[in-house]
Amino acid sequence: MNTLADESAPGLQLLLLFAAANTAPLVAKRLLQQRWSWPLDGGLRFIDGRPLLGPPKTVRGVLSALLLCVLAAPALGLAPGAGAVAARFWHRLGWRDEPY
Repeated sequence: MNTLADESAPGLQLLLLFAAANTAPLVAKRLLQQRWSWPLDGGLRFIDGRPLLGPPKTVRGVLSALLLCVLAAPALGLAPGAGAVAARFWHRLGWRDEPY
């Protein structure tokens, strides 16, 4: 018989991976400061002149979120690939190097 804890465990694991993906770029910015802060879009601009992916999207943010999620996934009982997928999905949702 499945308990509520058994059924909610995958959702909690995913939530914790998303929290790691969201927190990693902020921590990396504090630790690395301006290192690896290249814009993810390579400086491309949209037709209105704004950065294509927005100013807070950096290589540092992508790498830190990916690394932390891959490392956190096994601690949550998931495969490292699940962490990579979670980081990729979170990037699509729009995490940032800067708090809102």
